[in-house]
Amino acid sequence: MYKENFSLVLPKDHWISEENFTGVEQLSKESFILYPNEHCRMYYQQILNICSDAGFSPQISYRSIHGPTIFKLIESGLGVSIVPISLKDDHNYHIKFIELKEVIQKTELFAVWNRANRAEELFHFIQLLDQGRRA
Repeated sequence: MYKENFSLVLPKDHWISEENFTGVEQLSKESFILYPNEHCRMYYQQILNICSDAGFSPQISYRSIHGPTIFKLIESGLGVSIVPISLKDDHNYHIKFIELKEVIQKTELFAVWNRANRAEELFHFIQLLDQGRRA
């Protein structure tokens, strides 16, 4: 349905900024906070691929399935993360986002449904998804 860029998530006072960011390899010595592999296999593998392409394996210190928990851990200085840019929320946390525009990996949003389901509500929902995709 949709593809988007990933984004670095860093504590607000982290030394890396949009101005001095040159590449993901700058994070090779950082602790990472990621979604667990068993809950988000495709996403998790994409993060590993981003780091691998930058020449390192991420040192994972924490895992959480909740974006707000990840953001609070980052805010507390316990690590950094890479998330889809659509999760950007720098108004409620003391964190910053740097969009990874040059990274080849993208996140993808999929919609899956049972074609045998003829519910009118599902039909309208699929139409809305399709309109959003074309916009």
